[in-house]
Amino acid sequence: MATPSIIAKDQAGIVLNIFDGSRQPIGPKVKNLLVRIIDGNQKQLFSGFRNGPSFQFEVPFYANFGDRYTVIASADHHSQAGATPVNVQRALPQSVDLMLLDKTVPRDHEICAPKLDPSETGWVLTVRYSG
Repeated sequence: MATPSIIAKDQAGIVLNIFDGSRQPIGPKVKNLLVRIIDGNQKQLFSGFRNGPSFQFEVPFYANFGDRYTVIASADHHSQAGATPVNVQRALPQSVDLMLLDKTVPRDHEICAPKLDPSETGWVLTVRYSG
């Protein structure tokens, strides 16, 4: 008599693509690329170092709020990036695109619109971003 096999849990897929600040797939020079995947129950299912720009993960499918995943990526000398909620389905892998910005590249930009006469518009726009 055959031993009954254990039925695997329903699975879903997540395809993770990681890009650099120039919108190109992250290169091999990026060191210590850490990927973390956390399910909607706040259980960490994966935490590990990877190489390359694209990865596929199989994750449990719960058919409830547990299917709202968080995907986080970080690397040496890069800003951390993440996405949540990543809602998975059994039939179709969910694609997640993350951009890791290089911390060594200056990102202190100042964009100023021409100063307008307030009596004409009443608006003056100044935007400053400092990463």
